Amino acid sequence: MARASTLGGVSLDYLSYDLQAGYVQNWLVAGPYATPVANQDELRNIRARLGGERGIYADPSEGAPFELDDTQLRWVYVRCQDDHFIDLTAFHDTCRYRCAWAYARLVSPAAAQVTLTLTTNGAANVWLNGRSVHSHEAPVHRGSRSVSIP
Repeated sequence: MARASTLGGVSLDYLSYDLQAGYVQNWLVAGPYATPVANQDELRNIRARLGGERGIYADPSEGAPFELDDTQLRWVYVRCQDDHFIDLTAFHDTCRYRCAWAYARLVSPAAAQVTLTLTTNGAANVWLNGRSVHSHEAPVHRGSRSVSIP
């Protein structure tokens, strides 16, 4: 279902998707952003700079630019496969710090208590209504990790 609204005189169109078996399948994704990392100290500095405090402060739209440092990223539409993951797998010849942003707007017809289950193979930060509600580091065992966030 599509709906339109305006923001600052610019017409915006929104597409609505139902959850699929309780999963968000349709996302806007920016990235991945990848930067070389020479050592653990540099990795810690990058994580601190790009980590938990870097939320999304405006509503993303498909094709809109997303700038980080000197890198221009774009928001792109991604529909998850049957495993429900956003797959940003890549191979690099050198060690790199990679991060990406995934955005979905959830609308409920009435106020309700809900629980989000996040499953990721890496570190993650989750924001709700512009505020950080969860953060965790990458799992040590290299498998996926699920957490429940009320």
